[in-house]
Amino acid sequence: MAITNDMVLDALRTVMDPEIGMDVVTLGLVRKIDIDEKNNVKVDMIMTVPGCPLVDYIIMNAETRIKGIEGIGNVDVALLDEPWSPPWANADQGPAK
Repeated sequence: MAITNDMVLDALRTVMDPEIGMDVVTLGLVRKIDIDEKNNVKVDMIMTVPGCPLVDYIIMNAETRIKGIEGIGNVDVALLDEPWSPPWANADQGPAK
């Protein structure tokens, strides 16, 4: 079975940022997902603040949840050095529910 971006995103929706209380997908922390022909997955993520004290916890959680997808190959979650801007930053509202 081929692994899809939607399958990876569904797994990542269960990974919470404990300080904010929202999942990493809703927060816009997932920047890129690459899946090769052997179902190896590489995910590029950012954190909400530079030097986030929970970075190891969040990345470990993300890797664990992705590895739970049936048929998955190797999993690599990489941290990018980019500033975070909430997906709703330009709207007159909070995050979508």
